[in-house]
Amino acid sequence: MADEIDLAEHARLVEEMPVRLTAAVAAGVLGPDEALELLRRARTVLRTRTGDQPK
Repeated sequence: MADEIDLAEHARLVEEMPVRLTAAVAAGVLGPDEALELLRRARTVLRTRTGDQPK
């Protein structure tokens, strides 16, 4: 896919998500449950790309 990001960049962005999502929840943009679901989905996609199994 032409718009895919580099795997290392993807991993970095997923690693930064908790901080970014915390700010979004604090600002009232997202609810805590929404933020957790987004983080779960992002981690699942990253695991799929790397071939890792959930821990």
